[in-house]
Amino acid sequence: MEQGYADTFANQWAGILAAALTPAATVANLSTALNVALRDPGTRSTLAQTGVIPSPGSPEEFAAYLKAEIARWSKVIRDKGIKGE
Repeated sequence: MEQGYADTFANQWAGILAAALTPAATVANLSTALNVALRDPGTRSTLAQTGVIPSPGSPEEFAAYLKAEIARWSKVIRDKGIKGE
C-alpha cells in the first residue's frame, strides 16, 4: 500500500537522460559505457549493497519504460482524483 492507496504499488528507479538534441552517436557511446559499467561484477556488487538492481539496456528500452510509467501514473492520478497542492 502506498500512501493510503491499497491497490497502488510504487517502486523507485533511476536512469540517465540526455538533452533532446544530443547527437545519436553521443547517446550510443554513453549507453555503451553505462551498460559495460552496469554489467561489471564489481559495480553490480557495490550497487547490490545499497539495494540497487542494475538494469542495463538500450536508450529505446528506457524510452519505452518512461512512456509506460508516465501513462501508468497519469491514470493513477486521474482515477484517484489526486490534485497538486
